[in-house]
Amino acid sequence: TRGGGLEIGTGTFLDKIIVSSVPNHGGDNPCPNCGDQSSLDGVICSCLDCFLAGGNLYLFVYSVSKAIFLAKQRGGTCTTATSDPSDEVISRANFLLTSKDGFGLYDLLENN
Repeated sequence: TRGGGLEIGTGTFLDKIIVSSVPNHGGDNPCPNCGDQSSLDGVICSCLDCFLAGGNLYLFVYSVSKAIFLAKQRGGTCTTATSDPSDEVISRANFLLTSKDGFGLYDLLENN
């Protein structure tokens, strides 16, 4: 999330396509699991319902063959790289969420 209205007002075509990923539960109705996170920015921890915000969940597949990778019609759904073990990924994410610098400031091209 970028918080504080930073998603808009860039004065470019991006204003039409970039939207906040903060879940909108409408008015004064924060998520019962996550609470009101509308004023937060950066990477946040949320429940799956807030993360999806009515969208779909897609599985990203690791360790596919080069043939499968090249045959995929929709990019961004798989990789030939191997994944780190899930416990390491979760531990790393929790560390970054609680560290001072965290994940760093979001940047569409440099830190996405």
